[in-house]
Amino acid sequence: MPSRRPHKSGTGPPRIANNKAADPAGRILRDLLMPLILPRLANREQSRQTYGYHIDWAV
Repeated sequence: MPSRRPHKSGTGPPRIANNKAADPAGRILRDLLMPLILPRLANREQSRQTYGYHIDWAV
């Protein structure tokens, strides 16, 4: 049975597929596209449905 050694202090587990850090080109592309995409995804109607619920504390 192989021994299970703890990770080196401060390093954590290795990154895998979906958790990889963006390379410089990916960061630039992300930073350029996010201001264009986010306003379309987070519209006022959805925000109103999520945060517009009122609790009547007087009852």
